[in-house]
Amino acid sequence: MMYDEIVRTHYFHEVERRRELNSSLTLPLGVLTALFAAIAAMLGSISIPFDRVEQVLAILCGFSALAGGVAISYALRAVIGYTYRHPTSMGSLAQWREKALSEGISRHRVDEDIQQIMADQYAQGAEKNSVNNDRKSGYIHTVGIWVAICLALVILSGLPYVYSRMMAAPQFPPAEGAA
Repeated sequence: MMYDEIVRTHYFHEVERRRELNSSLTLPLGVLTALFAAIAAMLGSISIPFDRVEQVLAILCGFSALAGGVAISYALRAVIGYTYRHPTSMGSLAQWREKALSEGISRHRVDEDIQQIMADQYAQGAEKNSVNNDRKSGYIHTVGIWVAICLALVILSGLPYVYSRMMAAPQFPPAEGAA
């Protein structure tokens, strides 16, 4: 494989990788949406003044929401603030080519120069995009960790929630004739 083919292949690999990384946030954000709905439902069941169980529930839901917020902040960092590099525009390259040909430079030499310019552009773009994608991948990995922490805390929050619902359930007297 020639140098220009290698860098072009690497450049387009990083472009595709960027698409895959961006789409990989769909599942964690969907899970976070469900977790925040569960947190809201549990917090909505609390009545004031709090008893001990409701205090524990509120604290656990607070930590759950905090973990979800951290996950969202890393998701935002994975999406916002990246400048990807692209090869030069074909219009400016065509203008440069026409100018070089009009100055008497041979067509073969101009085409070789263009091929080298494009190979350099693809190499620079692939390098910058690779660095961006590596950083983005790290943030997405961190999102997954914080979503797992949030999930664990929501499950833990479910324990006092279920307990408080069981204690609030009406107790029915035994049916007549049952002994």
